[in-house]
Amino acid sequence: MSDSATQSPFRPTLFQVLRLTLRDFWDHLGLAISFSLLHSLLIPLLISVPLSAIKLFHSPPHASYFLLILLTLPIFPPLFTAYCFVAYRICTGRSVSWAYLLQGFRQHYWPAMRLGLIQLVITFGLLANLLFYTYRHHPFGTLLPLFWTYILLCWSLLLLYQYPLLVLQENGVFDEENRRARRGALAAIRRSFFLTLGNPLYTLGLLCITALLMLLCFLTGIAWLLLYPALPLQLVTRATCLLLARYALMPPPPQNTPIEDTP
Repeated sequence: MSDSATQSPFRPTLFQVLRLTLRDFWDHLGLAISFSLLHSLLIPLLISVPLSAIKLFHSPPHASYFLLILLTLPIFPPLFTAYCFVAYRICTGRSVSWAYLLQGFRQHYWPAMRLGLIQLVITFGLLANLLFYTYRHHPFGTLLPLFWTYILLCWSLLLLYQYPLLVLQENGVFDEENRRARRGALAAIRRSFFLTLGNPLYTLGLLCITALLMLLCFLTGIAWLLLYPALPLQLVTRATCLLLARYALMPPPPQNTPIEDTP
């Protein structure tokens, strides 16, 4: 009976994901808050650049928006990947510090920037199609807007896993004994598709929890400065690691079994 129990496959739950995420976040609260404050500080600094360009050079707003995208693309995707690298080390029980955050930023810079560019193009393309068919009169009525809404929802599900998968594959989690797994942004997107396809309800629940956390952080204001994006990134990284433990690609978390007293 005990042998069959130990050999049963590991199946993560969203409650387990949330519990371990909050525990990890509390154990490394200083690093998480300082990272979120850095992110919050970078946003007004980057926004001030196109605003200054409008005032000084009288540039059109569209050019300023394009300049803002060019400034954020080399910074925020590698920054998110760097914290996912730190969260990955936390999930595997290793030490973390700002040195590892800088290591993750340097190690995953170019794959993260390519992934961010692909995400930006696909997201804007889907939003453009959704808005186009929503406000344009066509014979299909609400069919096409519903179709593009569904595609945008599916793409949002894939986005949850892409930064953690990029970190995991770059650190050899998917490597076999005599075969090196594919790296890069496209490989992370492909793996996120298969993970979502194999675990749709788990991923949909994870999306709801992530969206709820981000909404609560945004509404409270101070939580947005202190918790975003560290808490959502910690959540999706822990969820990805637990999901890969189901496929024996990563070790499952240790069980908190009580220690018996010696007589």
